[in-house]
Amino acid sequence: MPKKEKSNAKNETTDATETTDAIEKVETTTTELAPSNSTSGYASPVLEDLAKSNPNPLFKANLGSKLTKTSKPSLSKIVSALSALPMETQENLNALLKKMSTDRVGMILSDDRPQFTELRVFHGSGNDPNRPENCLVGHFYLTSRVNVGAEFVGTPIALWQGRTMWPGQDEGRKSPICSSMDRKVGSKYSECDTCPNRPWKDGQRTNCNNDVVVFMLSKDLDELVMVRFARISASGGEQLISQAKRTLVPWQRWFSLTNEKKSSGDYRWYEIKAAPLDEDATVDPALMEVGAILNDMAMHDMILPGLAYIYRSAQNAITGDGDDEGDAGESKSGDSDAEDFDM
Repeated sequence: MPKKEKSNAKNETTDATETTDAIEKVETTTTELAPSNSTSGYASPVLEDLAKSNPNPLFKANLGSKLTKTSKPSLSKIVSALSALPMETQENLNALLKKMSTDRVGMILSDDRPQFTELRVFHGSGNDPNRPENCLVGHFYLTSRVNVGAEFVGTPIALWQGRTMWPGQDEGRKSPICSSMDRKVGSKYSECDTCPNRPWKDGQRTNCNNDVVVFMLSKDLDELVMVRFARISASGGEQLISQAKRTLVPWQRWFSLTNEKKSSGDYRWYEIKAAPLDEDATVDPALMEVGAILNDMAMHDMILPGLAYIYRSAQNAITGDGDDEGDAGESKSGDSDAEDFDM
């Protein structure tokens, strides 16, 4: 958007007011989560509460630095970042922020975690109720029942490298037995390094697998989607991380996700591949500021609370307190059909 002259100060005020009005649902949550004035050292009273209420001593030991540095962006910071963008881009991001608002009906799950739209791939079988009926085999779709097609383009905003232990085929359940979001602590078996079920224990494959979960901002700016690189496509997530580390921040470049058909005997599946869109496909510097804001929001609202849930579940499993089903926080919303979404 062209730079405005000082004589248009009135118009600038009007634009800022319109932007503020457009994200009114964000205002309540961002102002309530402003940095605390307490002397505890925590940047957010919400994360301070997570630390104080978590019975697992490993939670603060492993994540203390993130708890003290992370805070939810203020409304003024959001408005300032959006105001530097073209009006059409502002409108798209305003709509996106409304989707992420914790005030939105259906956003918060029963265990107080935000729920995000997921990007999944159709392998040709399964009955995922979130998949559009006309989705083609080998194509992506969103859990909002939107077809994406053969390619998804976006930039990684935030991520975690975790592990998930799945039940055997004869165990009569599809949800994970144990999940980790940092490959250090699992929801059922606690410390990963000493877990008898850790991946490739003593050179033998187990039911526990490394995975990568990435929040990606779509190139058309209308969705912040969760992408799970699990089981057969875990290497695609590691590939994306490796490429993203070459830039100043992960959200500096646009990446293309595609699916490659694989086969072994009668079995067919698709593996996700990640690559930079092209050498010149860098994110606009002004949009990168919004990327930093979205990163803070994802870390504050989803990742750290998810980690807190897993660490608490692990401690409860050790002490016998609470509901020990082993299902980790980030996995509960994805129990529909493992073959459909484990990319």
